[in-house]
Amino acid sequence: MTGDWLAHCSACPVPEIANVFKRTGILFHQVTGVLEDDQVCWNEIGAWLDAARVANVMSHNRLGLMGHYYNGMLDIASDTTRHIATFGGHMEIVEVEDLGGLRRGVSDGEAKSTIHKSLGEGASKALVGPPSNRPALRLRRS
Repeated sequence: MTGDWLAHCSACPVPEIANVFKRTGILFHQVTGVLEDDQVCWNEIGAWLDAARVANVMSHNRLGLMGHYYNGMLDIASDTTRHIATFGGHMEIVEVEDLGGLRRGVSDGEAKSTIHKSLGEGASKALVGPPSNRPALRLRRS
């Protein structure tokens, strides 16, 4: 009897799972709804999936901050430690002169290959080479 009841009650194990997550420090969020014809439920699930995609990208990103701050720049300061602790990834502070040197050390072929792997062929054509040869950049959403 209990097995039959649990087979038709999808929310029954939620308190047990929630308890395990809470006791082990795993953050979670429960979405309540039905599988069919519940657009509100699926919109919320879609929002959580979008957030997970952003978190994944941020945890694998490489972020460059150009230049160093001086005492009067309180309005644009970034807490690099908090950024890495929150999102993960890699952060590097680069001066403008250093960025130019780094770019000169990368061939157009290397740049195209890296951009192609990240954004697709259209983006690599649009971002590398003489400006007169660059088609309009259209990124596709995956």
